[in-house]
Amino acid sequence: MKQKTDALLDLWQPPLHAGDPVGVLATTFSFEPDFFEANCLARFLSVETVSEGAKSITDLVGEIELQQALRTTDVTVLADRSQAADRTTLQWDALHCLVPAGLLHSKISILLWQNAARVLIGSANLTQAGYRSNIEIVVSADLGPDCLLPRNVLDQIANEVASYLDLVPGLAPDSGARERAERLLGQFRERIADSSASAGKVLVSAAPTNPSAQPLEQLNDVWKHGRPLIATHLSPFWDSGDPRVLETVGSLLTGRPASEREHIVLTTINQQAEVYFPAELNNLGLIDGVYELPTIDEDGRPLHAKCLQVSNADWVAVLVGSSNHTVPGLGLSPASRRHREMNIWLGAPRSSKEGAALEALLRCGNQLDMEITTLVDTEDDEEADITPLPAFFGYCEARTVDDHWILRFGFDPDAKQPAEWWVRSTAGQSIVTSHDWRAAGAPATVDWTLSVDDLMTQVVVEWDGHEGVWPVVVDDPLVLPPPPTLASLRAHQLLAALADRKSISQAVREQLESEAVKTADLTPVDDPHKRFESDQYLLRRVRALGRSLTQMERLLSRPAATVDVLRARLAAPLGPLFIADRLARDAHDGTVPSTEAAFTIAEVALSVGRVDWAIVVEPFADDTPNAMDPVADTIAQLTALSTSLTDVPEQMAAYCARACAHARNEVAP
Repeated sequence: MKQKTDALLDLWQPPLHAGDPVGVLATTFSFEPDFFEANCLARFLSVETVSEGAKSITDLVGEIELQQALRTTDVTVLADRSQAADRTTLQWDALHCLVPAGLLHSKISILLWQNAARVLIGSANLTQAGYRSNIEIVVSADLGPDCLLPRNVLDQIANEVASYLDLVPGLAPDSGARERAERLLGQFRERIADSSASAGKVLVSAAPTNPSAQPLEQLNDVWKHGRPLIATHLSPFWDSGDPRVLETVGSLLTGRPASEREHIVLTTINQQAEVYFPAELNNLGLIDGVYELPTIDEDGRPLHAKCLQVSNADWVAVLVGSSNHTVPGLGLSPASRRHREMNIWLGAPRSSKEGAALEALLRCGNQLDMEITTLVDTEDDEEADITPLPAFFGYCEARTVDDHWILRFGFDPDAKQPAEWWVRSTAGQSIVTSHDWRAAGAPATVDWTLSVDDLMTQVVVEWDGHEGVWPVVVDDPLVLPPPPTLASLRAHQLLAALADRKSISQAVREQLESEAVKTADLTPVDDPHKRFESDQYLLRRVRALGRSLTQMERLLSRPAATVDVLRARLAAPLGPLFIADRLARDAHDGTVPSTEAAFTIAEVALSVGRVDWAIVVEPFADDTPNAMDPVADTIAQLTALSTSLTDVPEQMAAYCARACAHARNEVAP
């Protein structure tokens, strides 16, 4: 159990020499997207500036830095369908899973960097309580030589997460969100193939709860000596009136002599004598006592960890993960009424250092007098009855159609339909109702047109006295517009950032801070030719442009993990497309002479042509037909922008045409 407030969050930071972030694929029950963005994602992406929601310059810079980092990174979070989906950007996907008669309750995080991979499995939800306040147990394993988790366990984790995608209502095989999630799974499987298990004495077995698996059945995979004598539970939630968990675990204790068998429960107790184990179960005579878990600090943290420890004189095994010790959590209910969970069994000799560590997970304090305790009344009751958004409401996707944005709502006419329902925006605007839908002939999809400024990450649904949220995902995140602050940057600011090797967030910060003290003057120049006051001034401008383009080539020349990473890099704020677009815009606004803009765009095209693209596309070229298409498309767009400018002298226009043609030939197969 982690004892430091930020210890779990530290697991999201990249290891040494991890390289660029590649992607995150995570599962959770409770979900707080704002906490996930500002804490987990920020650490994973190595974002230096974090937004605190105060709308300050620092917050704006933090949001831009996060969004720019996400342009080249795939992130998917799978949460239970009862949870929130409101996030600051559509650059990452929040998908809701609907488990029939159960919950998506597993807590898995797969973190991929260019040169590293890590898996987190445990009890912590992606919430502030999970990562900062609660008592939690999380197992962290870095893939590679001497990985704690063997390949077969890693494969089972990948298979389990893959099965969750089938629980997302309406998630079609060709949807953008599914393709991104499956791409991450494919990259994870490649890392698994290169990983090797530790040579230590720990035995490991995956122990999911799903329609065909029960975690307790996997104990034999990690048990090697004698028969179990002692079982110790730690769980914040129980079925008060159902003894099946205690009976089933008790049946595992077959060691002899029978007089040495011991079956106990650990819990925490607060100043109000509240505990996490119901007195009704204690009174059944199925356990030998309830003991206090020794405190780890003075904060009186809520208990949320789940662990079952089984041992005898020679061996110890622990089950850790997401399963509460309830009937659906441990899969003791019929297959159709189980939660989806992920746990792992770890087993080792008690005399080994690994066994000592497993045994130290659960320490017994004082025995509690259950007659004077009461059950904790927790607001985070994961086993409470929750009414999720019905399967009738399928998949909601934002996409561009004919140069405008739509939200496409998918409905499943074969699923049970609520009698009446309403879909509205988070601002309260009505989008579609059951009356509208039926009057239109009950179509499978409904399109709602909206402006780019009105894009949202979730909509609100009301039905039969209930209310829930419907997540919105985007078909292609790369077509999302830049944040307004970023869109307001001029071409000369972007080129200056490149020349000085500044990040885009540094450029934005400087612009905002200069505006705040009113020292910046971005007023259009009355006579653009005043920019060329002397030959020396022009020479400085040419040299600065050279430094900018050299840095652009350096940024473009790094190997790209996927074709989407390449597309994002070409369209990034310090990339050729974004800068060329700003040059053309500035020329049309009169803030840059058309001749200067056309010449600079042509030089940008030549820089694109000078990149060794074979090295850039090598990581994905074998799996991606026409891997160079994004580069060719970029040259074509640069050519179109250059020729769109008017009042360009004939000789300069001819030079620009030759430069773009040369760049096109350089990247041609």
